[in-house]
Amino acid sequence: MAKCEVSHRIQAKMAYRQEFTDNIASNLSLYYSGTSGRPFSYTIGGGANEDMVGDQGGAPLFYVPEDVSNLAFDPITDQDGNVLRTPEEQRADLRRFINNTESLSDSRGDYVTRNGDRTPFEGVVDLQFSVDFSGE
Repeated sequence: MAKCEVSHRIQAKMAYRQEFTDNIASNLSLYYSGTSGRPFSYTIGGGANEDMVGDQGGAPLFYVPEDVSNLAFDPITDQDGNVLRTPEEQRADLRRFINNTESLSDSRGDYVTRNGDRTPFEGVVDLQFSVDFSGE
């Protein structure tokens, strides 16, 4: 699947013009564009903006473990050393994330497919109103 592929698109446009006099008219137009989400890959490595989500050039694809129970996690602590997330909580979070993401769940024990997931469907509406004054 191509990185910039748009597999589904719908577009619609409506326009209405009302003439009040020979010199004054109003125009109303409505435009809608809806597209299927953009493809992306779950990746690892790199900076904070590259970890797990995106397709940052050569970033390696994410390997989805079959079982997260044997993964090692360190406690997440604040600057005072207070534990914010225990290893068990992090393991449960990862398990839930994998289970709730179809492309990850389907890739257990393997690497995810490049551009194998999509962002949600996107819809944009543009409404324009104008008045024409023409002097003769």
